[in-house]
Amino acid sequence: MLFWKPTTRKDLTTYIGRFAATLDEPLGRVPETISKRLGKVSYAEAEEFCRDVRRRSILAMGEKPMATIVAERLTQWSARQRVSVSKELGNDGLSAAADAAPGA
Repeated sequence: MLFWKPTTRKDLTTYIGRFAATLDEPLGRVPETISKRLGKVSYAEAEEFCRDVRRRSILAMGEKPMATIVAERLTQWSARQRVSVSKELGNDGLSAAADAAPGA
């Protein structure tokens, strides 16, 4: 049986700090703030966020500051989480699973 320890905010902050150390430009926010904004995420999701930031920085070719890219990605991430939560809940705020027909 496989067991793993859930990602803690401290672990996530450390991960983001290590990512920030690999960049030529500061993130514009301290790793603690970024980890708090990301919320409860797995390492895979944190890696996805970091890769997205790095990719967008490369594509911007220095035309957009890293701080702006991080701010945009955090805003997008927050919107993504809201959509995910709203899909889990029905329009009345109840679990969508409660709306499923028996045996469905």
